[in-house]
Amino acid sequence: MCGRYYVMDDIEEEAERFARDYREGRTPMADPAGKGAKDVHPTETGTILRRQEGRIVSASVSWGIPVRRGQPLIINARSEEVWEKPLFRDRMEKGRCIIPAMGFYEWDREKNKASFCPPDRQILFLAGLYGLYGGKERFVILTRDAQGAVRPVHHRMPCIIPASEVPAYLAEEKQAASLLSAPAPELLRTQEYVQQTISSFFTGADQ
Repeated sequence: MCGRYYVMDDIEEEAERFARDYREGRTPMADPAGKGAKDVHPTETGTILRRQEGRIVSASVSWGIPVRRGQPLIINARSEEVWEKPLFRDRMEKGRCIIPAMGFYEWDREKNKASFCPPDRQILFLAGLYGLYGGKERFVILTRDAQGAVRPVHHRMPCIIPASEVPAYLAEEKQAASLLSAPAPELLRTQEYVQQTISSFFTGADQ
């Protein structure tokens, strides 16, 4: 699963630049070196890329879908199941989105935190879906079986879309399905062997 991720301080400006590059036919390149980072937690607003009126645009959307009063938010959705589940089926048809991130965190069974990012420190484009839930636009992050550096820490990880394939993921349903199951990119793992208290971060699980 993915219970927290981190972005550069100026993610809104960066996301709008990504959207502009895609609209103009360029694959965006990001260099976050030297930029401050901030964590994004469930219930908070995150910046997404989405397709709107045939164009890729950026938007600020709340992370997590409420299901029932008193129950945790749904913050992740299993990519293998989203076309079958009523809560997500129509969103996968017309509500796919991308969440730009510098990296993400996972915790192992001993509650030790690990962070994951590309070795070249470029931006990750996490697959997601969004929609109107409870009168408010919200998104979830799509997950898959863990691969590579993530596997020893956790059995699930976010689905990562190559920067060059973001337009196809947003525009083409069949291509989106293929991209969700493509091999994950190489990631750099930084492990913190310190006991963590994470109940405040894990407000939801894969559904």
